Amino acid sequence: MLDPVSGTSDTRWIVALGGHKLNAGLEQVARRRAARVLVIDWNDAPAFRGDRHLKLDIKQGDEAIAAVRSVVDRLVFAYTSSDAATETAARINAEYGLRRPAANALAVARHKPAMNRAWGRQGLLQKRFRVCDDVDDLVDFHRAGAGRSIIKPAAAASSRGVTVVERSGGFQGLVAAFTRASACDPAGEVLAEEFLVGTEFSVEMLG
Repeated sequence: MLDPVSGTSDTRWIVALGGHKLNAGLEQVARRRAARVLVIDWNDAPAFRGDRHLKLDIKQGDEAIAAVRSVVDRLVFAYTSSDAATETAARINAEYGLRRPAANALAVARHKPAMNRAWGRQGLLQKRFRVCDDVDDLVDFHRAGAGRSIIKPAAAASSRGVTVVERSGGFQGLVAAFTRASACDPAGEVLAEEFLVGTEFSVEMLG
């Protein structure tokens, strides 16, 4: 396959699912491996474009795999820092004969209630949380707490559908938070957690 960027079929590629600026370090990784970076991101102009950018939804695995096939003969690896694209990255790696995590393991890692329970079993992050079936369930959880609540989709990413509700928040505010979170979750599942006060850290990992 003649590559449109390099003009050769021998080009090695790293596929980055998501054009977040923190992924820009992959350029250095690629250069050390004599490779190029293909970025898949739904934005017209992502912060990180790599050597080539394809405008696609990183959650749509079939479309992403077909697009990668059209460009990449030799894959170094596929990578993502977005939990929404972990299965897509795993499928691309498997497509090129690389090892991938089990699909059920990735599904658990994307599901926040399951992760909360896993942390709890290890004695970590002992916070109140509840999967709320309806608004009344959410109201009960919020009113039983001593402070703010954070309402979020059970399995979404990038802070989509997340609302912090003050302790004094009224019924309509909780309805709006429930509706927003439900709309952003693939299964309409809503998670309520007590809001933990402190410094927030975001950690990007490759491994």
